[in-house]
Amino acid sequence: MKKLNERLSDVALRAVNHWGEKAQEDVAVGELAELIDVLMKRRRGQVGVEAVIDEIADAKFVIEQLSKIYGVDRVNQRLDYKIDRTSRIIDGEL
Repeated sequence: MKKLNERLSDVALRAVNHWGEKAQEDVAVGELAELIDVLMKRRRGQVGVEAVIDEIADAKFVIEQLSKIYGVDRVNQRLDYKIDRTSRIIDGEL
């Protein structure tokens, strides 16, 4: 059985190839909006942790699809930069 990250990568690419880039971008917009909505509801005590976890999972899946669309290597380069910058801020270097 493939590891979770391998399955995520494989199925994300299949989804983009199957439904197309524009459609999956539209799906991503909707899923990310749902995450924002559930986080706000959580702050107000209207939903539980499981609802947030479910939306985080959806968001991770569509983010992987967007990475496939825009270039995994390019996204990973920017992610590496942002992780390094945040670490430096935390360490008081910036």
